[in-house]
Amino acid sequence: MRFAFAYGSRFQPYTISIFFLGMHEVILSNTFRNILLAASALLLPNGWKLLDCVCSIFISAFSVKVLYAVLRTNARILLLSVPPGSEKEIQQVLLQILAMGGVLSYKDHRFWAHSPNQFVGSIHVHATNEANEQKIINDVSGLFLAIGFTHFTVQIEKDQFIRSGNTTAP
Repeated sequence: MRFAFAYGSRFQPYTISIFFLGMHEVILSNTFRNILLAASALLLPNGWKLLDCVCSIFISAFSVKVLYAVLRTNARILLLSVPPGSEKEIQQVLLQILAMGGVLSYKDHRFWAHSPNQFVGSIHVHATNEANEQKIINDVSGLFLAIGFTHFTVQIEKDQFIRSGNTTAP
């Protein structure tokens, strides 16, 4: 099951809440279980004893399927994985960053889902000494916000700072 939807070339995260989709499966599972339980209860007195075992197996299999989908989605969020379906869009944005004026390179880029509807990222951009820091921050942030990220942090590192051997920690 895919929880991200692409419209054109832009990544749109979770236009339908992932919890809504999970709840939809739980409702279907419960409905299916109730129908099978009713069928086995009606047919059990008529000598269909094997039907009770078959219904139990189907109910268990469907419950495991629903549980797997919910656990997989929650695990992606807890493990801070890249939002599903956004890998290509992220690579395109990273190439656009390298093509920006004043940008020499980037490093330490990290992207993850903070919650089902919030995608977060950060990146360090190595810029020339003459580059306009605010313009680069706004442009890079705008590129990532345009593909569905809700929070994005950009750290600019000027060429002179990197060459001097300074570190960001005191």
